[in-house]
Amino acid sequence: MKLNKEQYRAASHISGPMLVLAGPGSGKTHLLVERIRIMIEEADIRPENILVITFSRKAAREMQARFAKRVGNRSYPVTFGTFHAVFYNILKQSDPDTKDLISEEQKNKYIRQAVLDTGASSALAESEDDIERLTGLVSAYKNFGDDFFRLSYEGRAMDEQERDEFMAVCEKYGDMCRTSHVLDFDDMIIQCRDLLYRHESLLRRWQDKYRYILVDEFQDINDGQYAVLRLLAGDSMNVFAVGDDDQSIYAFRGARPELMKKFLHQYPGCRQVTLTMNYRCSENVIGAADTLVRHNTDRLERPIQRHLPSRAGGDVTIVCTENSEVQAAYVCDTIRDLMSGCGYRESDFAVLYRSDHCAKMFEKVAEERGLPLRISGRSGYVPKRIRIEEAYVRAREGTANRADWFLIMNNSPRGLSREALCNCDGDYIGAFRRYYANDPEGSHAVRDLERTVATYMPEDAVKTGAGSASCVNVMTAHASKGLEFKCVFIIGLQEGLFPHRKSILSGNEEEERRLMYVAMTRARERLYMCTIGTEHGKRPSRFAAEALEKRKYISDVLTLTRTY
Repeated sequence: MKLNKEQYRAASHISGPMLVLAGPGSGKTHLLVERIRIMIEEADIRPENILVITFSRKAAREMQARFAKRVGNRSYPVTFGTFHAVFYNILKQSDPDTKDLISEEQKNKYIRQAVLDTGASSALAESEDDIERLTGLVSAYKNFGDDFFRLSYEGRAMDEQERDEFMAVCEKYGDMCRTSHVLDFDDMIIQCRDLLYRHESLLRRWQDKYRYILVDEFQDINDGQYAVLRLLAGDSMNVFAVGDDDQSIYAFRGARPELMKKFLHQYPGCRQVTLTMNYRCSENVIGAADTLVRHNTDRLERPIQRHLPSRAGGDVTIVCTENSEVQAAYVCDTIRDLMSGCGYRESDFAVLYRSDHCAKMFEKVAEERGLPLRISGRSGYVPKRIRIEEAYVRAREGTANRADWFLIMNNSPRGLSREALCNCDGDYIGAFRRYYANDPEGSHAVRDLERTVATYMPEDAVKTGAGSASCVNVMTAHASKGLEFKCVFIIGLQEGLFPHRKSILSGNEEEERRLMYVAMTRARERLYMCTIGTEHGKRPSRFAAEALEKRKYISDVLTLTRTY
């Protein structure tokens, strides 16, 4: 696909700072890939001098794969990596004895344990949903330091008791990391920053290596990452930053969209390009989302996105139901109707929500009506049935670990012993065979396990006949970032739920509105914003009313009661 005029203007910019304001569906990955190619093949820049930073390993791998495909799989040694991977590599090369990084799973586990050990009140962590948020707040505190209670919305909202409990959790978490000899991500970034500050010769070495830096999802950067980025860029200021402050949704991790404005001010002569074409969403989805997000005042100005001629029109429906049960029935019935009447498949739909508990009624009704679901982005407890299914799938694909085999080896009962895997080198079936080599009954059980793994199909796939691809996607609005679907339902739109009560109390309403904007712009063709009346004493969300202000973008407004 050719670059449009705005994309080409950005991609052909070679030296000096540039900020690219890239809204949803604007083709930013295509732009980044093409700019790297132009730098190497047209501007004769050495590929080993180019650093491309993303926020997830998946995004880094995908961008690297797209670049390799674009250049005909020529072997250009461009560095693609996450902030964590790049900065950790700098530390590791300076000191080979640098501690191993803690995993996200282990970090959440430690924070959960720290909450229990310190006896933190329910105000700090009301439910399992809050553990991820609290983990993010610990990260934000490490980046802000004592300024966390002044600069962070959630830090400012804490009363004295919550501050004391939060600090106790931070201290306990730090003790657990030190005892386990692991390095926290945020501590790693701070150590990297301090190392480069102290050792000018080392800083010059990395500046010479990475003379051109490209950063994706720049709106999610925090102060620590920004400080290291500034050091690496040095006097050349060759930073190409791509992001969208309207899609900044990780303030609880320390992300500050205002750093995009700071970037413009701190880099003299910084050029700015705004990508105004939306290749994803229909006209009305773009219009309703833009109407909503313009209620935010702390944002960079830009025109409303344009749509492709083929995306004219589109359906945006606002639905107010009497309660969550009626809402769930409406969503299930509408999905069935669209599948039978418009040719959609289950995988074309996504049901999004702010917090996990908002989806409970929908999941119950969908199960009763036989609507297959694929639930992702769910923190906390995972049912054993699901864990067993996932372990079997990993075993079939050859990626299972010892814990996976412990989970499945006696499901169904086979009488296999864990001792068989005590000294296993990774060949788990081989270990079972050796252990039961002289035991006919045990050997038979091992063969049964092998057959089960080789032919295993998850229960949901058996029911639908087509695996996870034929399931309705169910996830939090946060988890939907970067994804797109033909039809999107946003459920649980009540004051106190979406926008969330804690964000309202902490004065962080604009972050909630950005999250709503992200959720809305996941829809390519049809968008349903589902509010609930006065259930549990809550009012319909302000976001539905804001989107409704420009009625020309709204296809229908429905009010449904128990008689629906």
